[in-house]
Amino acid sequence: MQPLALVYRWGNWNLSAYDLEKEDYRTFRVSRIKQSEGDLKELPGVKRRDLPDEKKAVLKLLATQPWNMGEGPEVQVKVDFAGEESERAQRMFGDSATVERAEGGKVRMVICARNLEVLASRLFRFGSGAEIISPQEAREAAASLLRRMVVSEKGGKRRC
Repeated sequence: MQPLALVYRWGNWNLSAYDLEKEDYRTFRVSRIKQSEGDLKELPGVKRRDLPDEKKAVLKLLATQPWNMGEGPEVQVKVDFAGEESERAQRMFGDSATVERAEGGKVRMVICARNLEVLASRLFRFGSGAEIISPQEAREAAASLLRRMVVSEKGGKRRC
């Protein structure tokens, strides 16, 4: 691989690089990279390769959010944020969301996501300041995640 950027995001160090074998840009979680002797040494006689659209690729890799990772189809999730939470939501969801309308002190965002459970886990950070409006599958993903989180101490039985 040819490293492009090392970024700390969501509690992990990630290496954005060009994979020379697959001839494509990839993001590698540093804690998952296995090193054997000689792996990180510069190979003699091998020069840095000119990469296609390097700057654009780095920006795309850096913009990749956990809720956009995965092979599933992209889903547009409508979420209403309370007025005081809307600025924080716009910082968190940035390029993967658009502001659709504001009503009654709320801001509605349309967030593109491939992994609905990861998106739900991020929305939980807003507490009652965020409400998933649609689609139903996004609401079900959030409910499923909550059910798994709320387990009684006796025998692991669910309480909701």
